[in-house]
Amino acid sequence: MAMIALIASCTPSKRHRVLSFFFDGVPPLPGRVETQTSGNGQSLDVRRRPPEPVWFVHEPQDNCVQCHGEREQRNFSREVHLTAPVPHLCYGCHETMSSLSGWIHGPVAAGQCVLCHDPHRSRFPFLLKKAVPELCLQCHQSLETVENHTSSSYEACLDCHSGHASVSKHLLKAGSPETQTLAGASEPTGDPEFDSVLAVARQELQGETDLNEAWNNVAAYTRQGDIKKARAYLMAIRMEPALSDAASERWSALQDALEASEQSQERQEQQAQEKQALLMAQLYYQSVNACRDGDYVKARSGFTELLNSDVVPDVIKQAIHGYLDPIQQQTSQGEAPR
Repeated sequence: MAMIALIASCTPSKRHRVLSFFFDGVPPLPGRVETQTSGNGQSLDVRRRPPEPVWFVHEPQDNCVQCHGEREQRNFSREVHLTAPVPHLCYGCHETMSSLSGWIHGPVAAGQCVLCHDPHRSRFPFLLKKAVPELCLQCHQSLETVENHTSSSYEACLDCHSGHASVSKHLLKAGSPETQTLAGASEPTGDPEFDSVLAVARQELQGETDLNEAWNNVAAYTRQGDIKKARAYLMAIRMEPALSDAASERWSALQDALEASEQSQERQEQQAQEKQALLMAQLYYQSVNACRDGDYVKARSGFTELLNSDVVPDVIKQAIHGYLDPIQQQTSQGEAPR
């Protein structure tokens, strides 16, 4: 027993030495094998463990409630509770879109921070989900055909391009020989609906539509709860080359109204999801009890509805099959399930 306790409390390398001392045939630790020469000239194979990977950790990592709040997860809900929707949650600590101008990277314009960044930890700097250029190539897939982009040059995307916004076309960083200080525009976001509305809004502002009508569109979409369209028009306004101080203040006010509307909408959606999860939990227990009582018609109806629900997690659906499959199999054979 003492040896078991000792082994359980050891690090992997110490545990391996203890096991190797008492037992034959203990497999070697993983890692690279190097041959070294001992003091008496004998060659020894020494296994070097690979270095532990370096993790970049999001600063609030040790304070979950800062982003997730203190509410407990209940019922079958798979939704992750956040104290505010993304991107507004991120703007509590990070720079907001209202401070960006010029050419805006598509995911930033759409408020999709987690498209590129992991909210908890990553093996890549800036909490990127993948290394550059793999991350960039998810959306930008034909760089070989772009001028001045050879296989050796586009592997370091961030050497020339900004990941969020730039005063220059193609998100070029200041000082780049290709930099052109031009009017603002947006790269595609990958969200077809957002990109379509943004393109229409940009065309309207460059045509006969005046700024007041664009303001009215933002306000109308916000009242209707169509957050995506409201944000697209708001972004189009922000990309105008020159906004007066009064227009900038109005933009900020509409941005605040949009955020409030989005947070209200998110709360309503969460409440609806929680209500649905509670109903599904009640149906699950009713169906189990019906099965135990021999009411297989009621049990099968309830289990089928649960399997078609989006709020029931897979692990519960697996348990449901444990009840439902024998019922269906024996019913098809004309027998009452036992």
